[in-house]
Amino acid sequence: MDWASDTPPPTLRRAARRLRANLYEPEHVTLCWGDARMSNILYDNEFRVNGVLDWEIAHIGDHEADLAWMLFLDRACSEHQVVERLAGTPTRADTIARYEERAGMKVRNLRYNEILAAVLPGIPLLRMAHRLRLAAEIDVTAFCAARIEELLLDA
Repeated sequence: MDWASDTPPPTLRRAARRLRANLYEPEHVTLCWGDARMSNILYDNEFRVNGVLDWEIAHIGDHEADLAWMLFLDRACSEHQVVERLAGTPTRADTIARYEERAGMKVRNLRYNEILAAVLPGIPLLRMAHRLRLAAEIDVTAFCAARIEELLLDA
């Protein structure tokens, strides 16, 4: 964060401290896509997955990281924007339940991974704002910080 800005938002710093204090050894380490979201999936005419795009932030890690990222972006495009979810879109609970069913594993560290999902885009966004010398009232990390605050409050 110090690399990104001279004055990182306190919320991002608190989140980083929380992540460090709660490091854990994942039960199942796997290849994580890194950018799991609907717009990065190619479907055929029968709505079967034909391929997935955007692997530039792929990494080896906890399988829950991709679920957390997808939930983070889903929230960014719905609740955070005060936009009604499209009919038929699964709820958060439905998504988690389906994930557990298909993965054959319980989700155990979702809060940690959701905080991480909110911190990860916050740092380069902070750097971009710093480098572009955006005015203080233009807070490009506002959504990240808002989600972190929600997650820390619910803990």
